[in-house]
Formats: sequence, C-alpha cells, structure tokens
Amino acid sequence: MSELTIQFLVLFRTISGLYAVIWFVPPLILAIRASLGDSKHILFLDEQLAKDIKTLHSNPFHMSPYAISSRFLDYCIAFPFIKKRATTNSWKFKLIMLLNSMWFYSVIMFVVSVLISKHFGV
Repeated sequence: MSELTIQFLVLFRTISGLYAVIWFVPPLILAIRASLGDSKHILFLDEQLAKDIKTLHSNPFHMSPYAISSRFLDYCIAFPFIKKRATTNSWKFKLIMLLNSMWFYSVIMFVVSVLISKHFGV
C-alpha cells in the first residue's frame, strides 16, 4: 500500500472512531426513552417513518420494550433512505435522526477500517 493510502486509512479510522465514541450517548438515551418511556415518542416515529402503520400496530407485541428499541434502531439505520416519508417540518427531528444514522454508519466504517488496517499491518 502506498504511503498516501495508509495515511488516508488512518485518518478515516480516527475520524469515524472519534465520532462513534462522541455520539454514543444520544442514540442510547433516545432508544431507552423510546422503549421504556412514554409511548408518544415511538408513536411519533411510527407516524413519521413507518411504511404501513396499520400492519405494524396490528402485532400485539409492537409496544414491548424490545420491539420499540429494535424499531427505533431500524429507523435510525434506514433514515437516509426513508426520510422522504416524514411529514413533519421539524428540522430538529431530521437533524437528530440524521446524526443517529451517521453514528451507526460510523461504527460500521470504523470496524471495517480497523479490519483493513489489521489485514495490511497498518
């Protein structure tokens, strides 16, 4: 590998790792709030981002804490692809969901860059 490629890989690994560490707490708090807190939080997310809310709510276990936190994580991961479904004009909602989504992707990129670094001995 060339020196420039190695420097880019180290920089990329560092930036994605820092963002993953810095933005770890907000998605965790939001997932806990959505799953264990008032149901209005996950119902709002369902109204904004669910493809078929009636089918989703027909499942009797859709409001269990595990199902809620899993749905929240799914919404965070898929947000860049489903953000057009959101009917709210709240820029705060869109920003927080985008930052949460970026966190999940930064964790994935960090792990991949570490694996590549280990493979090439960087």
